[in-house]
Amino acid sequence: MMLLSKTFEIITPESAEDGEVDSSGFEFEREPFGFRELMQALDDYDHPSDSHIGPRTWVSTAPEIDWRTGAETVYSLHFVGPEHQRRYWLLALRARFRPKVEPRNRGQMALDGL
Repeated sequence: MMLLSKTFEIITPESAEDGEVDSSGFEFEREPFGFRELMQALDDYDHPSDSHIGPRTWVSTAPEIDWRTGAETVYSLHFVGPEHQRRYWLLALRARFRPKVEPRNRGQMALDGL
């Protein structure tokens, strides 16, 4: 089992003016996840922290907006150990965020040849 932590950051319009977050913290710390659980959890995350997935990469959600206050909340998932399990974290991230290649349309291929 790998251990993961989930963090949050809340940015309000006022805190954004100051270039700060309003509040941040942990949703959970060092929770055990199996590979299957991790793959399911990754469905909720939209953005890796790097375009090149590596040992220090974490993932974040798109901002959840509170339309009453304008506050935006972003959640992030981080690998925290044990080190020998990191390869499964990387495998899951690469599977979830691999580039999607659209098949080329035969008609478009013919037009490209003109």
